[in-house]
Amino acid sequence: QEHGKSLTADSPTATVEEQSKTVLLNGGVHAHTQDGITLTCDTLQYDDRAEMLHGKGNVVVTTPRGERLNGDTLDADINLNHVRVSGG
Repeated sequence: QEHGKSLTADSPTATVEEQSKTVLLNGGVHAHTQDGITLTCDTLQYDDRAEMLHGKGNVVVTTPRGERLNGDTLDADINLNHVRVSGG
């Protein structure tokens, strides 16, 4: 992001789709922001056009204060400032 905040994610496999401007991470995703928010899920899709994240399967978001959100799906902005976890 322009203001310097970033999200770092890793997974066993990743696919980049140039035409749709998406990145799909599979096989167990572990991500975190510089300010200490963590995200784990089975799959995570980043939509560059909308600057949105969409996660599925065993979603867990944890804040630096220890607050946890658990569910089946995640919709969030790239900075994990606005997060919606549902299901489960």
